[in-house]
Amino acid sequence: MNGEQAASIIIQNRRAYGRIAQEWEKRQAAGYDRQFHARCRREFLKHLTGDRILDIGCGLGLDSQEFARAGLRVVAADIATEFLSIIGARRPGHPVVAVDMTKPCFCDGAFDGIYALASFLHVPPGLAGQTLAGFARMLAPKGILFLHHVEATCGRSSYRVDNLLIRDNPALCFCHPPEDLARMLSDAGMRTVAVTRVLPARHPSEPAARNGLSPYQLIAEKLQIGG
Repeated sequence: MNGEQAASIIIQNRRAYGRIAQEWEKRQAAGYDRQFHARCRREFLKHLTGDRILDIGCGLGLDSQEFARAGLRVVAADIATEFLSIIGARRPGHPVVAVDMTKPCFCDGAFDGIYALASFLHVPPGLAGQTLAGFARMLAPKGILFLHHVEATCGRSSYRVDNLLIRDNPALCFCHPPEDLARMLSDAGMRTVAVTRVLPARHPSEPAARNGLSPYQLIAEKLQIGG
């Protein structure tokens, strides 16, 4: 996959999520899996030592909200500005930033933790390594990265969701076995500290069943220089 193809995928996915922001907000009460999100946050916080968090691919910012309630300093970031507008209207003053995670715009060491729940799966394979390296750069030494991701039991590396929340709204997704992510993270100066299998309440979803997807959470720590 060349750079032009990867850029086209990012634009397509950004449009797909922008189209569903209002609909997602309408369905929040019935569709939000509170227990799953709470368990993922606990796994992340179990390893976190500082209080500066980037919630990247934040969507409606519900995890960001809970982190803030816990007294953490959190920035909600998403490529779809439609989500950020909703967050701004709900919680004026909450820090929000429009970010393409393949081109992060924060300073080196800006965060103690990066939380990416079901967002890295939209990164095209040719950009996966540089995206993880960007995450590592933004973390302080011993900073923690949380990735909720999927692998395909049939060995596939990508899949397509044709009707993302609404009809005729396609999004492209990519999957990796945990060992592949661990290898890329090692190249970026991080070490895997845990792989967990917290499942959503509605697993398998239709795309998961159709594509043989198995979700997992990988938690990695940025190595100190010389560590």
